[in-house]
Amino acid sequence: MNPSVGRIVHFQHPDVGVCPALITAVTAAGDVYLTVCPPGHPPAPLNDAHNEPIAVPFAENATDRHWSWPPRVER
Repeated sequence: MNPSVGRIVHFQHPDVGVCPALITAVTAAGDVYLTVCPPGHPPAPLNDAHNEPIAVPFAENATDRHWSWPPRVER
């Protein structure tokens, strides 16, 4: 699968664990910009200390500060 704007993915937050996130942009290298939805907090763009967006790399398995596809759930 290829990332695209509007897709829901998982972001591995180092403090919270896995969080749903919305892809808001995709770089030429395939990294993504995300709006992350941590439990109990409002959705927020993933920014650095200077409030600049962070391009997040992909990881096949849960890896801190990376995004991954949600696993498929069988009925």
